[in-house]
Amino acid sequence: MRTAHITTQALQRLNVLTESIRKNISDVNEYNEYEQILINSGAFTHNEINDYLKRAQLYSYDALIKARNQAKTISDRQKIEGIAVVGLVALGLALILSSGSKK
Repeated sequence: MRTAHITTQALQRLNVLTESIRKNISDVNEYNEYEQILINSGAFTHNEINDYLKRAQLYSYDALIKARNQAKTISDRQKIEGIAVVGLVALGLALILSSGSKK
């Protein structure tokens, strides 16, 4: 993670979106907003963020949402949640925690 620059308002929104993604109640627009906040902070690139989707063999937020909602087996859930979702949420949390430690 590179040095981040994020406003208080963006940080607050990132908190909300991180929790929404974790709980699987986000829509595609919220995932896109989440990604844009991460990119705008300077901490992460589009490729770094999307690498978590690719690792789970998903290539869009639509596909991620669909896979999360349709996962029936423990193995399917582990693949999606353990790779894509945990990775994406970890990026947001890393930014939140690093911003909080600077205050």
